[in-house]
Amino acid sequence: MIDKNVIQRLKQTNISKDVKKTQERAHKLWKAASRNQKHAIEEDADVARATLYRVYNTGSISAKLTVPMAQHFDVDPDYLIGVTDEPGKCTEEKLEVFLKNLGYDHLFPFNSEGERGKNKAIEGLQNMDFEGISSNLDSIPTTDLDIEELNLLLQCLLLREKAGVKDAIDKASKLRTLLLS
Repeated sequence: MIDKNVIQRLKQTNISKDVKKTQERAHKLWKAASRNQKHAIEEDADVARATLYRVYNTGSISAKLTVPMAQHFDVDPDYLIGVTDEPGKCTEEKLEVFLKNLGYDHLFPFNSEGERGKNKAIEGLQNMDFEGISSNLDSIPTTDLDIEELNLLLQCLLLREKAGVKDAIDKASKLRTLLLS
């Protein structure tokens, strides 16, 4: 599903197409929700409970709230904003199309193949020869690096770790141990 970091980058402007439908649907779903669902929505959107109450009091809803509500209530995001009358199911593909239609294309750097595109990128990283790069990095004087450069190196290490590069997994593990000790 859509990551919390992506959700928090969404705007808080009203996207409801039918205020009355949004108001009724949000109220119905919110009242039927468990405490855990409510807390998860608040946390994902990084908003106060009062903001959520305003949705079903006014019928005004933002993309920042629509996405986590759709995910946690398992309903089509278009149902929440009043475009469709069928609650449907929430899928990652529907959410991506929904956000792209709102102009958030830049949040999805991978091609339309979705997960296959992500997997190809990870495969490419796994197949790269990092040995030559690693030996060149050893010659960089670490005392000359500023915070941005250190951050970039750390991000590269974590990316390689996620890609499953054995050397990066070992180094990231050692770094975590060192930093947490």
